[in-house]
Amino acid sequence: MLLSAVENHRQSPILSLPETSPAETMSLRARLLELLQESPRTQKELADLLKCNVRHVRRLAGRLKAEGLLRRSRQGRHVYYELALLVGETTDVQLELTERDVLALGVAGAAATSLLEGLPLGQNLRQLLQRLGTQLRPVYFAVQPEHLKPRFYFQAIARTRIDPHVFEAVLEALLHNCVLEIDYEHPHNGLDRGRRVNPLCLAIVGNAVQLTAWCHRRRRPTNFAMARIRAARVLEHETFARPDFDPEAYYTTDALGAVADEHYYTYRLWVSARVAHCFREREYFPGQVIEEEHPDGTLVVSYEGPGLEVMRAFVMSWGRDVQALEPPELVARIREELAALQAHYDQTRRTTSS
Repeated sequence: MLLSAVENHRQSPILSLPETSPAETMSLRARLLELLQESPRTQKELADLLKCNVRHVRRLAGRLKAEGLLRRSRQGRHVYYELALLVGETTDVQLELTERDVLALGVAGAAATSLLEGLPLGQNLRQLLQRLGTQLRPVYFAVQPEHLKPRFYFQAIARTRIDPHVFEAVLEALLHNCVLEIDYEHPHNGLDRGRRVNPLCLAIVGNAVQLTAWCHRRRRPTNFAMARIRAARVLEHETFARPDFDPEAYYTTDALGAVADEHYYTYRLWVSARVAHCFREREYFPGQVIEEEHPDGTLVVSYEGPGLEVMRAFVMSWGRDVQALEPPELVARIREELAALQAHYDQTRRTTSS
């Protein structure tokens, strides 16, 4: 059965420039937007890549900016253009949805509200689903998270308390490529005021919400727990050209976002029969290969990549069910950690007994 719904949708009117035909203009427009999907670019770079003069680029970009599709920023003497992430004015269009479409939309909404439970955006999403349900009156309850939760369970993993003012500042700097100044509370070193960073990605990793940003002090991407940012100030007049940053590669290769080693390793792990099914069912790191399957049910699994400390934490999290075989550096690090833990527990036992 088809259902009528209303969806917010941006219309992009056809543009024409006096110097080109409508077909050429649309081709130029599409190519310009395609180039900006890759990275922000200067007027000169766009003109060279599009094989036209800077005046053409300036006029076309001006119209796209007026539509809300582009943003313009200045870096020194250069003007950069990038795709806008937020939609401005909207108009209603008719959309037909099947019952299966509505179900998929409702389940996605329930999953997303659980995921965003600890963020201000979670409330925005709930309100949006309420409005959408009003438009989809015949199947109102099918898109409401409260109705679907007894049937589909999604664990809320982002219940961290985050200052809403901090969140809004981070969001603004992230979307507009502005430099951010934060006051960050270190677990051991106290409050670090005025830390300048270029926000790259807001991520939910494990049970934590974290901001990954280029740190002006460390000169590399660094992770900051959102719950520990005590204050954040957007430096509106200081923008940056967004670098190439692949969140999937960063958080997968680097697991929990720890900074990876510069070296690549071949990791070989022995896996007990008790947890072997986990490695058959799931790829924990890219390029996972089951090298050996033994009659007793144990496995030898291998990976290639950086992140020696990440792999150390991963192996130790499995306890006696996973053992590192290679490289020697990983085996040595695990032995050091185990020896330190043993010494710590021995000391604790002597202190409590005395």
